[in-house]
Amino acid sequence: MSSENELLVGRRVVVLGAQPRRRPRKAFQKARPDLLLICGGTIPPVCPLSELTWVEFGVNWEIDAKMTFLFCREALRAPLGPGLVVVIISSGYAGDKRMQMFIAKFCQAESDRLELGIRFVALVPSRVMPETDLGQAAVNGYARYLGVAAAG
Repeated sequence: MSSENELLVGRRVVVLGAQPRRRPRKAFQKARPDLLLICGGTIPPVCPLSELTWVEFGVNWEIDAKMTFLFCREALRAPLGPGLVVVIISSGYAGDKRMQMFIAKFCQAESDRLELGIRFVALVPSRVMPETDLGQAAVNGYARYLGVAAAG
């Protein structure tokens, strides 16, 4: 079985955040990836909408959706070239996460229209995954909301 290092032989892996907002443009000036994975974000507040402030509600839009938007926009603008695959990994648990799916769809349509040859894909789990921090936060939040004990 190959080790992780062997799998990455001959490949350069760059890990970076989307802040400040010019970072995606600067990153693509230095590197032209074949595969762009967009994955990350913050755990959304899990409580009734009536208990949220706008800032609390918008935190995931400002982080998760914005990160996806910035990197995908730059992939189209550069353009990064035919054969690039952009994979957006999203939990799908909240509206901003669904927006990541829409961004992938819109960007694919734009890549097709401009004949860029870039493929945009969104990966979203089909269920809440309680074995993750985000999934556990969702399970606990929904249990509190419903007034039941979280399954352990």
